[in-house]
Amino acid sequence: MTAGVLTVQDVIDRVQRTFGDESAAQVTQADIIRWINDAQREAVMQNEGLLTTVGYVNTVAGTGEYTLPTDLFVLTHAYVKDSTSTSYYAIKWLPLVEFTEQADGWDSTTVTNAYPLVFSQQQRDKILLFPKPQASVAQGLKVIYSRYAVDVVDTSSTIDLPPYLHTFVVNFCLMQAYEMDEDWESAQQKAQQVQGDLDFNNNRQYWFGRETYPTVSATYQDFE
Repeated sequence: MTAGVLTVQDVIDRVQRTFGDESAAQVTQADIIRWINDAQREAVMQNEGLLTTVGYVNTVAGTGEYTLPTDLFVLTHAYVKDSTSTSYYAIKWLPLVEFTEQADGWDSTTVTNAYPLVFSQQQRDKILLFPKPQASVAQGLKVIYSRYAVDVVDTSSTIDLPPYLHTFVVNFCLMQAYEMDEDWESAQQKAQQVQGDLDFNNNRQYWFGRETYPTVSATYQDFE
């Protein structure tokens, strides 16, 4: 196993051992797998740039609306290319209100097709391009987006978070276990640790080249 990387089984073992339920009489494997998925969603929700990826969509001449990848959480950038180029160029994002104002008649069949210059979203899973592409191009649209984590389903699954957040997953699961056991003091202590892990590691993927790193300061509530 790579240093710092935990498997789903590692998380199950650590949670049950720390909680004191290695026989799984109270905290079951199914419970922990569900909590791992909850932890992954929480991490992504609090750091929307955590799982950034690239997707490609075929463009069709005269079509201005396209379906985005199903795992999309937040769309951040869009690029297009024409039929004669291998290079993509960036297009500008506009809020939908401004898009409809500046690109009046964008959904009309009478609007002249050209190179797309701006994009927006009318629905979470749809992207709008204007002007509509004048040519059909394979992978003519490239999108940069933050995606949802892939759910784990059993002990053979892989935790879909960077290794530096794997101990956060363990602590999140322990917080849930203590809450289920109505051990509110231990649950609160774990909750503070869980949030501290997320706050400290927020945007860690962009730390390279920084001269300083974030810190998490203790408050008087931590010692009550």
